[in-house]
Amino acid sequence: MDLNRPYSEGETLKDLNGQDFKLFGLDYTELVYVAARGKTFTMGDNNSGYENEAETQITFDRDYFIGRFAVTQELYQKVTGQISSRFKGNYRPVEGLSWNEITKDFLPKLNHQLQVLGFQGLFALLSEAQWEYAAAGGQAWDKPQLDYAGSNNLHDVGWFTDNSGDKSTFPVGLKEPNALGLYDMSGNVWEWCQDDYQFKLADLPKNGLPTPNQQGVTKVLRGGGFFGNRFNCRIRRRSYDAPGYRFNGNGFRLVFFLPSDRNESTKREEGRLNK
Repeated sequence: MDLNRPYSEGETLKDLNGQDFKLFGLDYTELVYVAARGKTFTMGDNNSGYENEAETQITFDRDYFIGRFAVTQELYQKVTGQISSRFKGNYRPVEGLSWNEITKDFLPKLNHQLQVLGFQGLFALLSEAQWEYAAAGGQAWDKPQLDYAGSNNLHDVGWFTDNSGDKSTFPVGLKEPNALGLYDMSGNVWEWCQDDYQFKLADLPKNGLPTPNQQGVTKVLRGGGFFGNRFNCRIRRRSYDAPGYRFNGNGFRLVFFLPSDRNESTKREEGRLNK
């Protein structure tokens, strides 16, 4: 990957040949640049009627790359050597994984494999703030403010109960993307975030980083799923589950931090992997 060139928001991470970088050369693994540093973003929705969506402001202290697609079953199998998911298909999102399995098995293996190949930086789960900002379209998030990731018509951008029949997930990337070129951030699968769940958005870190993780504490899920209704697929809808909970409607998406722009938690994780 070419981390020495400047990137504009919504641009795909490039390899050293100027082509879109793909993890292990696999399809549907591209990473999109989010120029969030210094941007003030209003999380939540005061009009939803839910106290846990009461608005708060976040000012990001770093940029990041985000997966254009949810992690697919093909990528998961490449990293772990295992097949996980009820609804089989290389390009369907991997699901049925707990937060613990993602953070304690998949991510350490992915980062170790890339370090062996000479890559710098670290992959992780998105913070809740990073997830919502990206789903809302990055710098275009309030022009106009949309209910779903890319549209006010959920049929355009997401798989949910009205068009999935509550039967299964769908391959990633079949619907329209949002303003950043991200797919399936409303519907298909709920996406685990790094954070411990906080009832009040105002209690989240003001710099856009995740809340400190405590063992056994419920973790955040965002985005809604194929079995959900319109309301649950809203950008600002919040949910959570126990870190050990496995459900075939829960998947995840990657965030990638630049080597020069890591927070203390990513530094600690790198140190653990290098032991």
